[in-house]
Order: sequence, then structure tokens, then C-alpha cells
Amino acid sequence: MTTMNSSDISYLLKNMADYMGIPARYFHSWQEEARIELDPAKKINRQEAFSNVVKRKRNE
Repeated sequence: MTTMNSSDISYLLKNMADYMGIPARYFHSWQEEARIELDPAKKINRQEAFSNVVKRKRNE
């Protein structure tokens, strides 16, 4: 698994949110949560991290 910096995460989330039709106003709050999900010790990939954040937000 490769490591990601904040610009990679930002780019990834913007594209995934756009693809899924998620309004931009949610992007910044989700970005920090996905960064937490991408903790290298957890061995979780980028799609799983974003998916986990989306699932939590939909359940709120």
C-alpha cells in the first residue's frame, strides 16, 4: 500500500464525491474523517476509507 499526502487525499475525495453526486459543502468535513481512516497502521485502502465515511454520513 502506498502512502498518501493531503493533496492526494483531497484530489481523491473531490473526484469520488463528484462521481457520487455528493454536494461540495460536505467535502471538507469528510476530508478530515477520511484522513483519520487512512491511518497507515490500519492497512485500509483509499476506497474503503471513503466508503466508510460515506456510510457514516448517510446514517447520521
